[in-house]
Amino acid sequence: MPTVYSSEPSETERQLAVLLKGGSVKAFEAVYRRYSGRLYAYCFEAIRVRQEAEEVVHDVFMALWNRRESIDPEMGVGALLYDIARKRRIDAFRRLLNSPVYEDYVEIQNTIAGDDAPPMEYEEFMLMFRKVISGLPERMRSLIILSKFEGMTNGEMAARLGIAEKTVRNQLSLALKLLKSRLRPYLGDERHQDDVSGNNQNTHI
Repeated sequence: MPTVYSSEPSETERQLAVLLKGGSVKAFEAVYRRYSGRLYAYCFEAIRVRQEAEEVVHDVFMALWNRRESIDPEMGVGALLYDIARKRRIDAFRRLLNSPVYEDYVEIQNTIAGDDAPPMEYEEFMLMFRKVISGLPERMRSLIILSKFEGMTNGEMAARLGIAEKTVRNQLSLALKLLKSRLRPYLGDERHQDDVSGNNQNTHI
């Protein structure tokens, strides 16, 4: 686990805590420079998604500013930041696990596991996922967005679109099959060939 704070805050940190407690923006900026990198590493270690980790760090510092009057200068700010970050990263990881799109990402990772191609980053997967969805027929695109991004049930989608739930179920099944067939060219050997081509180009530079 990356070190986020020292159990014995330095005199500099105590002084920053005093200034921050008094509402100093400059002290807040100094604390941010001092801890943002370590907090990001700590959050990314658990979440493994760059954008999510960045958002957690942002939320942590916003929470620190909002709670600045309760800071104990003798404890510094590191302990408080770590405590906030620990809770926020757990919440972020739980949200990610409950995301239907993340389930697809895990499935894709399992599909290409064991191949020579390097693991696909979540951000790379999301770009690919959105690109493929944008090329689907309008009704299929709507169903996948409602199902995967908004987490709606078949009944909720039926009510939203004004169609029968059985129709939603059938059309969503077809949409997901088409989605997976169009994702396939981005995976496996073809993705690996792209990586190899990129490596070869770098070799000749």
